[in-house]
Amino acid sequence: NKIEVVISDTGEGIPEDKIAEIWKSGFTTKNKKGGTGIGMSVVKRIVNEHNGEIFVTSKVGEGTSFKILFNPDHESLELFYKTRNDQSKYTNSSKSETT
Repeated sequence: NKIEVVISDTGEGIPEDKIAEIWKSGFTTKNKKGGTGIGMSVVKRIVNEHNGEIFVTSKVGEGTSFKILFNPDHESLELFYKTRNDQSKYTNSSKSETT
């Protein structure tokens, strides 16, 4: 049993010769737009810390897809449910007051 997360876009795509570089800290395609280049290296580190795998496919002019696979163990599932339950406290933006 694996958990699969797929994130895709229909943007510019990543040239094939740049795919391996996206995982390096500091790599960015957005120099002129102010990118820092830490995003995908951080994502890969987090996925790896949770015993997951991340894959990328991309075609210039068509977009990019990232597939993340997790093989959750008991401890990971406990953390997932705890995090999900904790986040529910922050998802309701309405304020109520009792007087």
